[in-house]
Amino acid sequence: MAARKKMADPIAELENQIAKLTLQLEKARTKRLIDTEKFVAKAVKTKQAADAKLASARGKLKSAQTNLKTRKTAAAQTRLDHAKALVAEQFASTATAKATLAELKASLRALTAAHKLNLAIEKAASKAKSETIKASTQKPTPRSTKKMAIQKTVPPSASSVIVTATPTLSDVERPSLFGDD
Repeated sequence: MAARKKMADPIAELENQIAKLTLQLEKARTKRLIDTEKFVAKAVKTKQAADAKLASARGKLKSAQTNLKTRKTAAAQTRLDHAKALVAEQFASTATAKATLAELKASLRALTAAHKLNLAIEKAASKAKSETIKASTQKPTPRSTKKMAIQKTVPPSASSVIVTATPTLSDVERPSLFGDD
């Protein structure tokens, strides 16, 4: 006795697949948003470290400059040259960190806006779906079985006619008093 395969509605199967994929899509979007937030935090730390190294290199440069003013030796000049190279290197590193941070922040803003938009769309869709379900579950109001009375249209009576023009003597017919026609 082989079990019969249940005939599934293809529309219901597609709706189930859409629901599963929508859930996966939302998880992937959330993961990407969280990962971007982590990258931004890491970039902030990197920029702060680069700023600290730049400040340290500038301190070494000032120290080397004051040392060169007091002692004009070849070693002092070499220290000054190394300090200048270190400041230039750290300045480039800081600029790269700033650019990376700005790029990641822009990406985070775009992802956050897209996430908010997706949440608003999902909220509107669920509201519309619940209203549709609510409307489909309500019983339709029964129509009245009574026949409607047919109203007769009555022509307006002479008393209800509004005269807009004032009649003149030539327009008015004078009734004959004696029946002379």
